[in-house]
Amino acid sequence: MNIKRILSTALLVVMLFSTVICAFPIGANAAYSSSASASSVRVPEGYEEANLSGEELDKYINSVLGLNNEADYPVYNSANFPTVESLFTYELQRGYLYYTNSAGNTHSIYANKYTGMVYYVNNLTGQMLCSNPIAPGDIGSTRAKELLMSQIVIDYVETENPTSSGATDFNSFGQAASRSQISITAINGGLRVNYTLGDTTARFLLPGMLKAEEYVDSILIPMLEKFKGMLEEYCADAYVDETTFDFFTNESYVPYRNGCINEA
Repeated sequence: MNIKRILSTALLVVMLFSTVICAFPIGANAAYSSSASASSVRVPEGYEEANLSGEELDKYINSVLGLNNEADYPVYNSANFPTVESLFTYELQRGYLYYTNSAGNTHSIYANKYTGMVYYVNNLTGQMLCSNPIAPGDIGSTRAKELLMSQIVIDYVETENPTSSGATDFNSFGQAASRSQISITAINGGLRVNYTLGDTTARFLLPGMLKAEEYVDSILIPMLEKFKGMLEEYCADAYVDETTFDFFTNESYVPYRNGCINEA
């Protein structure tokens, strides 16, 4: 059984090492490091970039959703914007659009710095496409408008406290655009739209401090029990003649200063 204990210890070390490695975050920009452009994003020449205040952004977002209709912030509906070109011209003149051209100038990409909406323009044929509907104001439900104007929709279910429908979502318009949490950066041959979903003013992902006793009860013991089950399953397959295994038996982990010690 000594060989088995050595094997189990080695496997435990590997698992712990893998767990620690997974705990270190990896920057999302790493995937783009080789293609990131040194140039900053900009609006087309001849146009002045908009810098909306918080109040102005609220008016603009509400105009997209059809919740208000002012001269400077017309509702995004088919009466005001009957074509993609008409909406594109409005956003271009307002200074909402960053852009980039292809290497051969065969096409251009424009992205709205506030909503994330993207326009594709074929410079050879004049064809124009957009990522979202141009007239969400014609739709009745505010939630339906948010979903239509979102580029990202993440559906999820709270299994411990499900809603009446059993599912909910994060959408980029309601959780990012309306909070001014969309940014655009330049990459070679294109634009990258970055979204931060949800309320960033209060984050409770990790505790600022965790007592040693709580660490043992909530993290260490459950982790060891999980590893124990994995090791027993592995050894049961490897040593079919054995019926019982004594991993982590007679061991007692207690808090000690900044960590734990094994009193066995």
